Amino acid sequence: MSKQSHTCSSLIGEPHSPSVPAFKITSLLESEVHDVACLTFPLYRSVLVKSFEPDTAKERIIAMVARSGERPVGLILARYSLTESDPPDSGSTECLNILSVMTTPLWRHCGVAQALMKAIATEGIRLKLKSMTTGYTTKICSLVAFEHLLLSTGWSTPLSSMHMSLFKISDMATAPWLSMAPSLTDGYEIFAMTDLKDDERVKLLAGIDAGDIPYGLSPFADEELLVPELSFGLRGGGDVVAWMTLIRSPFVKDALCYRSLFVNPKIRTAHGFGPLLAAHAIHCHAQHQISEERPKGIFGTSFKARKQLNFVLKRLVPHCYDLYETRTSTLILQQE
Repeated sequence: MSKQSHTCSSLIGEPHSPSVPAFKITSLLESEVHDVACLTFPLYRSVLVKSFEPDTAKERIIAMVARSGERPVGLILARYSLTESDPPDSGSTECLNILSVMTTPLWRHCGVAQALMKAIATEGIRLKLKSMTTGYTTKICSLVAFEHLLLSTGWSTPLSSMHMSLFKISDMATAPWLSMAPSLTDGYEIFAMTDLKDDERVKLLAGIDAGDIPYGLSPFADEELLVPELSFGLRGGGDVVAWMTLIRSPFVKDALCYRSLFVNPKIRTAHGFGPLLAAHAIHCHAQHQISEERPKGIFGTSFKARKQLNFVLKRLVPHCYDLYETRTSTLILQQE
């Protein structure tokens, strides 16, 4: 059975307004990938074709289309991953991540988006997924409408997750706080991630698997976008104890994202290694030729990381030209 035949079909008889024609929701057809590309963000248009990959793929893409007659009027795009222990045809206990949901302008306020959200939830239940989640920024033009959609379809109240600071590297590189960053403590050395040793990588991966290193702050997060020569680790006592990684932002095309800043909790407060590595990365970004292509930086900080957030608000924010936040919302599909 092909992957697309796994996805449910849902016929919607009556939209919100009786004057609007009926529409139906079915799986995306390979022949209409080009036609629906405008119904998702540019970043995810290449993902559409992955919904037709074999069922042996560990990352699964689900694309469902709302149609009026033969014309696509809405699209919802989501993905989830199978764990190594999951048989390819078993489904998964993983979370289904909603990437985008859009409708054409003439079909807004007609119940299409709500129907797409309900259809994807039904599919998630069929696949035995535990929950659905979505993340977005407060910069999206449809923020109010999207959050209303979430609440109207049973999702949790959106929670602020990350504080985002956007700056020009030329401005940040001259910020006075950089000259006040702590000096490197004896016995420690900064190195580019291009020089990470194989045994160090193995040890870091083991720390991530054991939960000693938060998955979201892994030095290998978004590794396909990593700029290794501008990503730095800190060695001390024979171990890699801290790092600051930079990636090419997939959302802001002329920016580098200061992706993961992590310092081993045992040495977190004694040496100021966090500000030290951030300052080092900023200096190197400003001096590197990539600053011509990516002259901006984005620094994201979890609202739960109070000390780092205080540092950002005090040191970085005065030199930023835009501030916003990311939010998340969840829908439980399977009760424990």
